[in-house]
Amino acid sequence: MVERSASGECFLQVGVTALRDAATGEFLPSTPIYIKVDAAEVDRRTGLAQCELVLNTGVADVLAQKFCEYVRGCKLESAA
Repeated sequence: MVERSASGECFLQVGVTALRDAATGEFLPSTPIYIKVDAAEVDRRTGLAQCELVLNTGVADVLAQKFCEYVRGCKLESAA
């Protein structure tokens, strides 16, 4: 989801990074990594950037196909 800065710029979190403590090797607090997104690319209804909408749609399609395969498999097992 796109976040807006106080100045109105749009940013999309693409990951996090964390350094390790030199003495213990444990992770220090993580810091988010953002990229700047053009405000025109943000869907006002969802608050998602265009690239997020494409990704979410693609993932939803794959999950729907897998669920259909599961339902068909259950029907075949119950019929046998």
